[in-house]
Amino acid sequence: MRETDGDLEDLQRLLDASFAGSGEHLRSAFDQERRLSAEALVTLLPGLFEMHLAVGTAAGAPLVAPVDGFLLRGKICLGLPAISVRARLVRQDSRVSVSFNTDGVAFIAHGTFVEVAEGHPMVELFDDTSRQLYVDQYGDWFGDWLDRKLEVEGRGVTGYIQPRVIFAKGARA
Repeated sequence: MRETDGDLEDLQRLLDASFAGSGEHLRSAFDQERRLSAEALVTLLPGLFEMHLAVGTAAGAPLVAPVDGFLLRGKICLGLPAISVRARLVRQDSRVSVSFNTDGVAFIAHGTFVEVAEGHPMVELFDDTSRQLYVDQYGDWFGDWLDRKLEVEGRGVTGYIQPRVIFAKGARA
């Protein structure tokens, strides 16, 4: 777990407030029996996971596609290649939504993408954590590949979602 007690408290407050302000249908899907606590969510998602990121185009149309994500300091983190359409779009309009679903855990978050670039207080922690998670999943070769990619393309657009709402649930007991 890469979260402090304060990170977990902040995430729990947001989970509780999001549930309290949600509509009847969403509350039925993320019911009290299946709702995950902040601690359970970060415990169930300790590494990389594939989630769906939705951004808006300049014309207002939604664009959704899978991206790798991870949890860090209670935030949903992701990276995009600098040359990607989604990287350009989140820099133009930072409003995003993400969703994730497996047999054991699901979440939905709507909020703002916050870029973690040089000078951001989380940049070193973000870079070290993402590198370690990818190496853990794919092997040592990934670090070498990433170094070459960074030399050619630069760091890309990396950051986290500052959610205005987030919902999380687990499997039925």
